[in-house]
Amino acid sequence: MKINNKRLTQKISTLVGVLALSLITTACATTEGHGQRHEAKSASQNPGYAIGEISQAQLLKGYPVFAKQYQGYVPAQAELSAANNLSEDITLKVFFGSWCHDSEREVPRLLKSFSKANLDIELIGLDTQKQDPQGLAKQFGVKYTPTIIVYKQGVEVGRIIERPELTLAQDIARFTNNL
Repeated sequence: MKINNKRLTQKISTLVGVLALSLITTACATTEGHGQRHEAKSASQNPGYAIGEISQAQLLKGYPVFAKQYQGYVPAQAELSAANNLSEDITLKVFFGSWCHDSEREVPRLLKSFSKANLDIELIGLDTQKQDPQGLAKQFGVKYTPTIIVYKQGVEVGRIIERPELTLAQDIARFTNNL
């Protein structure tokens, strides 16, 4: 039996590519439902991860990838207008992973777009199991990162999960009827 090495190499390369793509696309997905019990890990058990409540200043100072994304992002004028036109009764609760590529992209964009808006933004870092020491992720049913929960007058009106449909500010404005 003769084996075509070139064809075998192509098949292996395709398989490796498919596996890599599936790992990348599920990197920020939940690990719940896999028959395992996961306990929240402290920051000492996850060195280098932001876990629990963190301020914008702490995030940007302690996590260079977030700072670089923040500095490099230039929001479009429409994004800034949508952010600045939101009423002050809007609050955001942002669950993210400092290890998650979607969070590294979206959280700095959110912070930059809303830097001049007068909104309360609460940042909560999660470990790789989507847990935090206070149990907030479980309490709010967070399964993916980032998850941005939008409140108007203290009532949840929408969520942005992993990435916005339009832009962050436009999606939030739609949730709050400001668009």
